[in-house]
Amino acid sequence: MYCNKCGTKIKDGNNTCANCGNELKESYNYNNSGEKTVYIPNYQNDGYAEGANPVKKAGPPTKEYKSSAGQKILSVLMCVFIFVFAAADITVMIFRKNINKESIGEIIRDFDIMSVQVDSVITETLPESAGIDLNDEDSLAIWIYNNLNAEDRERYNITVSNIKAIYRKSNIKDFIQDKLNNYIDYYMNGVAFEPVSSKDIIRLVKRNASVIRKETGYELDDLDYKNIETMLEESEVLENFTVSAIDRSAGVSVSRFKFAVSIYAVIILTVVQLLLLAVILFINKMRMRSVCIYGGITYLVCGLIFAVGGAITYFSVDALLRNIKANLGNFPVEKIVDSICGSLVSAGLITAGAGVLLIIIYYILKKLTVYKTKKT
Repeated sequence: MYCNKCGTKIKDGNNTCANCGNELKESYNYNNSGEKTVYIPNYQNDGYAEGANPVKKAGPPTKEYKSSAGQKILSVLMCVFIFVFAAADITVMIFRKNINKESIGEIIRDFDIMSVQVDSVITETLPESAGIDLNDEDSLAIWIYNNLNAEDRERYNITVSNIKAIYRKSNIKDFIQDKLNNYIDYYMNGVAFEPVSSKDIIRLVKRNASVIRKETGYELDDLDYKNIETMLEESEVLENFTVSAIDRSAGVSVSRFKFAVSIYAVIILTVVQLLLLAVILFINKMRMRSVCIYGGITYLVCGLIFAVGGAITYFSVDALLRNIKANLGNFPVEKIVDSICGSLVSAGLITAGAGVLLIIIYYILKKLTVYKTKKT
């Protein structure tokens, strides 16, 4: 027979449950002849206890569900896919957070392009096609000074400081930021644009003619503008800023990847993760606990990898930063690295936190299941 309180099977002849201590007290009933009968519920006889008022038997305790080996393997496989899509999702969001108009604007404001080594911004095709000297050790300001007409330099007493002052006082930074924003809109949002042209440069020079005159005393005329435009077109230096040239430099068609960093990619990657979690739910016979534990561990591991990776990168890029600064002058590389590493750590911690939350929900559901089992 079985205990009528916890359902534990009791050996014949015992009136006390060894599991919960419940005593199976004698019950008195009366038969059709009016005689008192005594019985101890044995929960047999077609599922009911004997006596005048039948009572449904408690039966054996409900066994806890256990996944089969096949279910576990399939669930782990789904977790691998979830990990991959979650990592891709985090990467795209970090990219979008750090490569946008606001962040680029901050970089341009803090960046003095005149301190950049000339070989970092001018390709080798320039001296070959334009006959201009290129010294790898020169900053851009020194390179511009060295390639000015020597007579003009002496006549107008032009110095490297004059060239740097023209950059600071002009709207060149605004021009650069505006053009970079066009590229960002194209690669991240698919907005078409016209790449930098010689006419853009001429318009920039004309807008800053007064600054040039104030710093050098030189008055630009139409012939100067024509010569500048001709030099730019013949040197083909601006061809390096076209989408096709950027693709060639990267070795792949960068323009084809603009969807990969779009907001639609984030949405799709998130939906795929939810579908994979639904597959785990289906594999484990609609048991939410399985989704919580498998998904929780996956997101916890993924988040910790990103967080630890960001922290390690932050503390181990000193040599790389020194090399970049040697070539790019005061380029705010530390600010960029700090921003990216901070995004890695924060995104990793948020993801790991989501994993911990799912694991907590798993244990709560497990406790509730055990409680319900004991209660029934």
